[in-house]
Amino acid sequence: MAMEEALRYREAARAGDVAARDQFYRYLCVALDAAARRAPYESPRLAAIAVQERRDEERVITGDSARERLLQVVLNLIAAEDAEAAARAEGAIDVTPTTAPEPPEEDSGDGEAA
Repeated sequence: MAMEEALRYREAARAGDVAARDQFYRYLCVALDAAARRAPYESPRLAAIAVQERRDEERVITGDSARERLLQVVLNLIAAEDAEAAARAEGAIDVTPTTAPEPPEEDSGDGEAA
């Protein structure tokens, strides 16, 4: 609405009418203020910190063709998952018995506990 009012006074302001020029700038400032307040809801803000890609030094992808590079990426992924699984296994609690359990003593059936 403010922009419509600003456009209504634009031609008179160009012609030299001082009152129309004041009204034009007044409504134009209102329209610009409304647009500035509405902007955060219409478009996302840019991040203040640039995102940088972090690469591991030990993973080197070589190969001339895209197929070879893809194979290297897949092999590196599998190796990383295997290393992670091994690290988890090292920290796990071992629940396997170290000695075989002894069989229970046979009861003679006389009703007397040993």
